[in-house]
This record gives sequence, C-alpha cells and structure tokens, in this order.
Amino acid sequence: MPKIHTRWLVLIGAILGRLAFGFEFQSLAMVAPGISRDLAVDPTGIGVLVGLFMLPGVVLALPGGFLGQRFGERPILILGFALMIAGALICALAESYAGLFVGRLVAGVGGVLNTIFMSKLVIDWFAEHELNTAMAILLTGYPVGLALALSTLGYWATPEAWPLAQFTVAFVCLVSLGGFLASHRPAPVASQTTGSLRLSRREIGMVSLAGAIWALFNGAFIIMLSFVPGFLISVGYQSGTAGQLVSIVTWAAMVAVPLGGFAADRLGRPALIVVGGCLIWAGGLALIEPWSGSVLLLSVLFVITSLAAAPPSGPLVSLPAEVLEPSHRAAGMGLFYSWFYLGVTLAPMLAGASIEQTGDTAAPITLAVILVLVALCCFVTFRLLRRGQE
Repeated sequence: MPKIHTRWLVLIGAILGRLAFGFEFQSLAMVAPGISRDLAVDPTGIGVLVGLFMLPGVVLALPGGFLGQRFGERPILILGFALMIAGALICALAESYAGLFVGRLVAGVGGVLNTIFMSKLVIDWFAEHELNTAMAILLTGYPVGLALALSTLGYWATPEAWPLAQFTVAFVCLVSLGGFLASHRPAPVASQTTGSLRLSRREIGMVSLAGAIWALFNGAFIIMLSFVPGFLISVGYQSGTAGQLVSIVTWAAMVAVPLGGFAADRLGRPALIVVGGCLIWAGGLALIEPWSGSVLLLSVLFVITSLAAAPPSGPLVSLPAEVLEPSHRAAGMGLFYSWFYLGVTLAPMLAGASIEQTGDTAAPITLAVILVLVALCCFVTFRLLRRGQE
C-alpha cells in the first residue's frame, strides 16, 4: 500500500481509539441517575467516579511513556484497550460502589496509555507530512465519542438497565481495538525502541513548556464548559437554556479543530492560528458577563469564541514533535501528557475555589481568561526558544 494511504489508514485506527476514550469517559455520567438509585451513590460519589477516569494520568503518563519506549506502542496500546474493556466490564458487573471505583480506575489507566500512544503513533506517521491536520483530526475523536455517549446511553439511566451501558462501552472498545489492529503499521522512522531511554535536558525543558501550554489551554476550555452554565443560571437563565448555549461551543469545536489544523498546514503559519485564536478566545470570554443579558448575543459570541478557541488545538498538540528525537517520542509524549492531566485536574478545582473566595459565579470566567493569556505567553516563549536553537 502506498505510504500516503497507509498513514491515513493508521490515523483512522487512532481516531477510533480516541472515540472509545471519549465514549467510556462520558458513559458513567449518562447513567448516573440509575446508579444512584440502584447502589445508593450520592452526587459527590458520582463525581469521584467520573473524575477517576482522568486521575491516573497525573502519575502514570510519564512512566507509561517510558514503558512504551521500552516495549513499543503496539503491545502497550493493546494493553490499554484491554484495560478499558476490563474496566467497563467490572463496572457493568459491580454490585457496590467499590466495584465501580475499581472499574473506573482500571479503565482510566487504559485511557492514559490510549491517549499517549495514539498521539505518538500519529506523530510518527505524519511528522513530515500534514502533522497539524492529522493531530487536529485525531483530537476530534474524543468529542465524537462524547457526543455518541450523550445521544445513546441516556436511555439506560435506570436502576435496572445501567449495566447495559457499560457492556456497550466494552463492545465499543473491542470494536476500536479491532480497528486499531487492522490499521496499525510500523512507523517508517526509528521511534520504537532504539536509542537511549533518557530525554535530554533540552527535550525535557521544551516538552514541559509545550505540556504546560496544552494544560493551560485545556484547563481554560474545561472551565468554560463546566462553569459558564452555572454563571448563566445565576443571572436568571433556565438550566436547559444555559446548557444549550454552552453546547454550541462543543459542536462548533468539532468542526473548527480539524479546520484549524488544515489551515495551519496550508498556510504554513501555525503560530498565526495559535496567537489569533487565543486572543479572540480571551476577548470572547471577557464579553460573556457584559453580554449575558441577550440570548442572541451570547449565541453569536459562543460560535465566534469556539471558532477561535478550537483551531489552535492541532498546532499546540504538535509542539512536542518539533523538539523530540524520533527515538524519544514515547517518553516525550508521556511527559507532555503528564502536564496535561495535571492541568485538567487542577483547573476545575481552582475555578471552584475562585467562587468560594469571591462569592462571584463569574470568577471562573476571569480565571479562564488568565489561563488563555498565560498559555499564549508560554507559546510565544516556546517559539522564541525554538528560534534561538535553530
């Protein structure tokens, strides 16, 4: 098969993996009412179970990266899928909160491996060709998985039927594993197990900076999705209306993310996409409170904000490829995603604390603006350092 066809086939398999990740992450929240009534789990307990899926990444992303560098991505990705399937089955068969806890933790470990090595696999294949486009397309697999879970699993949110949702998750992960096995090909670069396992100081510093940018960027996005609805409700909107307004961001992002990657590759100016997108996004966030009195203005604002915020995703997640040796990509992506998981864990906590400290439901929006601007400053620093190294 021609190499150009092979790399797009590999990308399809990777997208299926990210879709399964998003589907499993959202699955428990969709059937939470049934779990609560069946196993007497309170809302705090449900929140812990939802967050458990991401928590392992804080401590396992870096060692997982070194593990993959030692053994190669194929066996580690198979292990990741197996853990995601096992976690879903444990949840489906759980008869207590402890069983659900273990299942989500096991699935989360598999999800960490999925995240790191699907990204590394795509970088290996697209490092010299359309990398921003490929990484942006890969990122869309996650929201597609979320959307599929949102649109299908809610029908099973009853005490009797909620385990069926987890069996469905296991099936989706199994199908995704089959797609990965059918599409996977060894990358045409020496990035598997050759070379030293140790990253250079330059790689550690630059990848950490890239990871901090990605963590700040995603932290701001999570705050926007999680806390803007609460602000809108506090100023008089119905909960359904607030949710629908903010959902505009998610749907628009599913289109804007791949378009941003494509534009970055076609124009050859990824920095322009990042700087322009972040500035418009920060400005849009700052306008939410003064424009909150009009549904029409907010709708337009959320569309514009999403179309600005989403396009930098591809160029930002591609940054590690600029500084990592091919043989160090597995460990490097583990380091990169360690920062990501730390950011998405801390950002909601800081947002909640900002409300407690100020008593203002708009405080998280201000925090999100700050995170976007700090991410932009870090990106400019990254570009200046890269220019000095060339």
